[in-house]
Amino acid sequence: MSVADGDRHRPLSNVASLEVSTGHGVRPGLSIKSDFDGGVPADAIAAYEAVVAEYSVVHASLRPDRASIVVAESADRVYAGELAKRAAPNLGAAVKVTSDNGG
Repeated sequence: MSVADGDRHRPLSNVASLEVSTGHGVRPGLSIKSDFDGGVPADAIAAYEAVVAEYSVVHASLRPDRASIVVAESADRVYAGELAKRAAPNLGAAVKVTSDNGG
């Protein structure tokens, strides 16, 4: 069942990955993947939530062992990276924040 165009949907269960995009054929804005045992990427989600609370996020890929977040060109990429790493200290260097201009 589709969630597009206001359609109703059933709650997700036994989901290994989820991708959210704004239109057909558009790069997903958010990609979340669980581990092999179905574990939720809680630390990566915390990093994402810390950044999105302050800046526009263009794209994010969240996995249990890493987070890759792309902020809008106008965002302070360095500070966004600090926010993400503070929110997910267990991920350490596996938290990457870049900007939409490639920086």
